[in-house]
Amino acid sequence: MPAGGITPEKLALAEAVARVREDDQARRAAGAAAPPPRRSSPVLLGVLLLLAAGGGWILAARPAWLFPPVAVVESPEVREASLRMTMFVMARRLGGYRTARGVWPDSLREVATPPATLRYSRTGEGWRLEGHDGALHLTLTHTDSLPLFVGTSYQVLARRSGR
Repeated sequence: MPAGGITPEKLALAEAVARVREDDQARRAAGAAAPPPRRSSPVLLGVLLLLAAGGGWILAARPAWLFPPVAVVESPEVREASLRMTMFVMARRLGGYRTARGVWPDSLREVATPPATLRYSRTGEGWRLEGHDGALHLTLTHTDSLPLFVGTSYQVLARRSGR
């Protein structure tokens, strides 16, 4: 062991520490003279602004191509009331046609554009109207009482719409 207890390993370690300190001081001195950080590009800021505006519009407008409308599922009671009211309106139009012309029409197209849920047929001296909505099937003829057929359908539909 050399005199003074300094081994070659300790000497190498002391020199390494001194070099690290010098490098650190040189880095700090260079950092003080470093140029200010670079500003953002105007093009990048413009693109970001357009993206933010587009995102805001999408959230506010909720376009159908991105947010499809939610299908409203009606209760069976409301579906039946709707079908009964549709058939009632068509029966009234059939009656108006007969009053004006003296005969029943050959098809519903003569009195209105028929909904796909209804089928009409002439029967001897009258008519038969059939309504379908999924598993629901209703029949109305020219001899049936319209007030009895409609029943509480109007009230059911009024409750649904909050009236």
